[in-house]
Amino acid sequence: FNQIIAGKTLQYEGQLYEDDDAEDTHSESGNGGLNLPMRHEPFSATLQPCGQFIMPILCEPIVREGFYRIELKLGCRDVRCTEWAMPTTTPLEIFLRVEDYSE
Repeated sequence: FNQIIAGKTLQYEGQLYEDDDAEDTHSESGNGGLNLPMRHEPFSATLQPCGQFIMPILCEPIVREGFYRIELKLGCRDVRCTEWAMPTTTPLEIFLRVEDYSE
């Protein structure tokens, strides 16, 4: 019994256009026991025998235009519910561009 767990941090990186009245920084986090500054339970997935896993990562709707960065921290949980961080060779980051096309 091994589970892969992940915590996420959503960071506002900046405004889309020069004339936007946007704040410089904003972050929202979600976590469990990985000693990360996150509020929610971690996301989890079962490790398959081949060593792969599929894990859906959910986040709150983003309602403000701008550039965002989602950073993931991976960990593992064993049968005793002991959790530890897993080192990765590269940062696990996703960059998003959020724009309102309703106008």
